Amino acid sequence: MDDTETTAGPRPVEEVTVSGPGGDLVVVGVSWAEVDAGAGLTAKLRSREGETWSGWTDLEITAPVSAAEAHEEMRGGTEPLAVMDADEIEVTLAGAPGTLPTDPELVVVDPGQSAADANVPVGEAPLGQSSAGAATGAFAVGATNAVPKIYSRADWGADESLRTWKPQIGTVTGVVVHHTAGANGYTAEAVPGIIRGIYTYHAKSLGWGDVGYNVIVDAYGRAWEGRSGGLTTAVVAAHAKGVNSTTFGISVMGNFDKIPVPDAAFRTVAQVIAWKFAVHGITTAGTAIGVDGKAMKRVVGHRDVGNTACPGAYFYPRLGELTELVDDYQVLLPDDLNLTSGGVTRIGGADRYATAAATSRFAFPAADTVFITTGTQYADALSAGPAAVKLGAPILLVQRAAIPMTVHQELQRLRPSRIYVLGGPAAVADSVVTELMAYAGVTRLAGSDRYQTSAAVGRAGWGSAQTVYLASGQDFADGLAGGAAAAAGGAPLYVTPGNLLTHSVKAELQRLGPNQVVLLGGEGALNGGVAEAVQQTLPGARVTRLAGSDRYDTAATIAGATWPNGSGVAFLATGTDFADALSGVPAAGVAAAPVLLTRPACLPRRASEVLGGLAPTVIAVFGGTGAVKTSALNDVC
Repeated sequence: MDDTETTAGPRPVEEVTVSGPGGDLVVVGVSWAEVDAGAGLTAKLRSREGETWSGWTDLEITAPVSAAEAHEEMRGGTEPLAVMDADEIEVTLAGAPGTLPTDPELVVVDPGQSAADANVPVGEAPLGQSSAGAATGAFAVGATNAVPKIYSRADWGADESLRTWKPQIGTVTGVVVHHTAGANGYTAEAVPGIIRGIYTYHAKSLGWGDVGYNVIVDAYGRAWEGRSGGLTTAVVAAHAKGVNSTTFGISVMGNFDKIPVPDAAFRTVAQVIAWKFAVHGITTAGTAIGVDGKAMKRVVGHRDVGNTACPGAYFYPRLGELTELVDDYQVLLPDDLNLTSGGVTRIGGADRYATAAATSRFAFPAADTVFITTGTQYADALSAGPAAVKLGAPILLVQRAAIPMTVHQELQRLRPSRIYVLGGPAAVADSVVTELMAYAGVTRLAGSDRYQTSAAVGRAGWGSAQTVYLASGQDFADGLAGGAAAAAGGAPLYVTPGNLLTHSVKAELQRLGPNQVVLLGGEGALNGGVAEAVQQTLPGARVTRLAGSDRYDTAATIAGATWPNGSGVAFLATGTDFADALSGVPAAGVAAAPVLLTRPACLPRRASEVLGGLAPTVIAVFGGTGAVKTSALNDVC
């Protein structure tokens, strides 16, 4: 040996140990202050039952986001591990001197009980089919064994009040395959609870706001919806640093450094990837967008894009085989699967009240403010869409003298601190306001008519504005399509009669002093007299008009003019009723996306042309098939 070899010796290591109580079934991890752990950090866990300690199990260090994607509430940490029948849990972190993370905290999540636990299949079922008595999730589409059945978040008992992440849309160019690195010996019955534990750990302890993976697959071949926002959308998750916005993440529950991946899980992963690729119009051929924009294979493991062993020594070598199986499943997909218009998701409920609540859940994981309006008239709420977006609020619909149960449930989830009620007692009764006071302080925004109410909404939202939108208060269509455009530009929208500028709206224009006023709709909606009155009120402002031959053409014109470079998301709503689009404008505003109006059974030609130009990755439809039939997504009229 030379001198270097005899004097160097082993590298010095520093350790820190954190410990805490266990439970019958808990999900365990360690979090710390730094989002990125130091190089070379290791973590290992053991548990004690009675007097007996288990052997040590390695915990993987997670690195789900880049510095650009991180925010101040995020913490670094390990992947979570399910631990059963433990009285005490101990985790030791080890690293070179000076590299240990600060503020290490042992997190022990008890997933508790949920009604969902009794409603899931308890054994392996044929692929694409459910077991007897299984819950039928929103994505239970197993018409062929090439199309996966994916159980919804409700099916594993997601507590949506924990979710603080607002869905964002990226692009699906590939998939990153993971394993959870958790225990391998879990039962089928334990899976919903384990997922709830992972959810709580990811969302709260690490500050990600939701589950990190888009889809989770268990050892029994069942697939579960992870990240909220729609399985047919290109929802950005938190699963692989640098590629979250260009890939979706699928993770199998288990540690496949220890054992081979179960065949049922392997095949389900291939099914989900094949279907997901088809939804987004890609195959395994070609390349995905990887870290720093570099090309990579369509199907990769987490270790291909990060410093990790994931998805395990047994799983990673089979990714080539997995890719071939994806190709096989894509060939078997049914012909009527929409492969050309991007992902399509439907946001709806049993009625307009339930649809508004579903839209709120889709777009607002949390909200301090909520707007409440009647579900039987549109006038008071036409101006509310842009204001709701500015204040980070959904719009919920109520009956004049009653609050539907779906709205009660949504208010309980949101726990707002402020509620605005639109319109006077003739629209929303005082008894409803009294009920709402149990949730938060309530303020009415109202006037003697719809035009004064519109002005009151503007005063609540804006102290100044460079642009103002005007729509007819005598019909809903132009105001709803224009509301999404106004929201995208941070501008207010007011309603006025078709033949004059009301005193209340004129006063708002004088108060705000905008440089531009946009009239929505043709002369039949707002005539030349309105344009002239606006110009006289604001001599220095530019007055423009966005209009088409009818409401569908006007909505398409608004979308094309406001989003000339396209939009990753586009929303569709029926043009024959107001309710679904009324509550949908805030969701469109959050996504900075257009609202197009469609006929119930077919898409107007101009709307179809503009939709093609927008080239959205995902199309979201407001309302059920009673409002917008499936044929409207395919048939042009």
